[in-house]
Amino acid sequence: MALPAAAGASSRGLARTVGEAKAPVGELRAEPELTLSGGATIYRYHQRVDGVPVLGSGAVVNDPPGVPPALVGDSTHESIEAPPSAEIGHEQAIAIARDGADATELRSAPRARLAIRPGEGSTLVWVVDLPSAQPLADFEVLVDARTGAVLSAQDLLRRFQAGHARLYKPNPVAQLGSYSGLKSDHNNTDTKLLQEVRERVRLKGINDGQHCLRGQWAIAKLHRAHRDVCRSSLNWRDVTRSNDKFEALMAYFHIDRAQRYIQSLDVGEPINERSTTAYADAIRLDNSFYSPISKKITYGKGGVDDAEDADVIVHEYGHAVQDNQDPGGFQGSGGAAMGEGFGDYMAVTLTMETPGLPDPARAALCVFDWDGVSYSPANPPCGRRSGISKGLDDLRPSCNLDPHCRGKVWSSALWNLRNALGTDADGRVIIDRVVLASHFLIATQSPSFQQGGTALELADTNLYGGVHIPQIHAELQDRDIF
Repeated sequence: MALPAAAGASSRGLARTVGEAKAPVGELRAEPELTLSGGATIYRYHQRVDGVPVLGSGAVVNDPPGVPPALVGDSTHESIEAPPSAEIGHEQAIAIARDGADATELRSAPRARLAIRPGEGSTLVWVVDLPSAQPLADFEVLVDARTGAVLSAQDLLRRFQAGHARLYKPNPVAQLGSYSGLKSDHNNTDTKLLQEVRERVRLKGINDGQHCLRGQWAIAKLHRAHRDVCRSSLNWRDVTRSNDKFEALMAYFHIDRAQRYIQSLDVGEPINERSTTAYADAIRLDNSFYSPISKKITYGKGGVDDAEDADVIVHEYGHAVQDNQDPGGFQGSGGAAMGEGFGDYMAVTLTMETPGLPDPARAALCVFDWDGVSYSPANPPCGRRSGISKGLDDLRPSCNLDPHCRGKVWSSALWNLRNALGTDADGRVIIDRVVLASHFLIATQSPSFQQGGTALELADTNLYGGVHIPQIHAELQDRDIF
């Protein structure tokens, strides 16, 4: 394997790190390297066996300046047998694929290449690309190179349309800057105030060729039956909070918005770039959750319907983001608390990025300010607060091991760093980029707060050359994390 010249490490150190991948080094082929704005270099490799690429396999090495390189991602396979010879030819594979996808007319010439589909026994396949005109699609068809069976066919063409609605952005309390007239759920009725506070929004990225809340980054459904939310015109402006579809629209809009904000930060690696499914008003409890098993979000309808408050929507999406970056991670007492704190902080972030609020900083400090009116004993009511001054030692007697309570330390630390570090030369919020990049650097399933803090500093080294580490370290020391 020809290794690329390393900017921040010797070729020997890089080769040693690549050697930690599951696949034998001789099966790894280097792709073009990526250089981040802070000088860190990312080396990516794909696996080939006897020159045939293995589908979905790759390894990633992170090499920041002044720090030894580290293997941060590895989806390669340690024992892929050399593929047998293909018994189905190139042209025959294309003909089989066209028939399997029912592509009667093409826009341009098809392509076919051999690859190994990993799994039990592994399978040599033809990967056939069909730019279809009838039906309009970009089909990728996998054809077994020995038997000619069509193993899968998917349309890669991404076509989207926009819908319209009038929703809360982020919630009535934050938009009005007051609880006046909003200290009750009013049994889900359409009061004059709750009608007037709705704002016109565009529902971006809805998949073309259908008329439901199914899109590029979000799928929203309703109730325990998980019913689709559909309308032929894609115009939902007349749907109000007394109609349960309102909560599904809220979930779609704010999940889509959160993903688009994450992409605007340009961390360098894709983060949860998938269509996340959300079930609105799916349980009667005043509770919501993200399932790491199903990869779906469930919003409850007790009290104020949870999906009427964008803080709740985005908080749960924060769990989906972390699970995508570190599957199965952020468990244990420290990991769970940082997970809850990050979810709160994501809600804070999207509030701060909402134009036109009378006092976005005040609204951001109270997470779940609309949802909280149904259960919070505080005056004014508030589900949870960011921006508290206490550290872990201060909260230990009252929080015990409750991750939601201890998570306030993490979200508040991130909030202080947001204000202290500001934005970079490209106008991106520095700590937002750093905390997202830090999730890739968590190596254990149950990280401690200290490991989370160390990952923040390593991420700052990757993105900004470590110039913000003194401020990050001081903030975490004040929070009893370091």
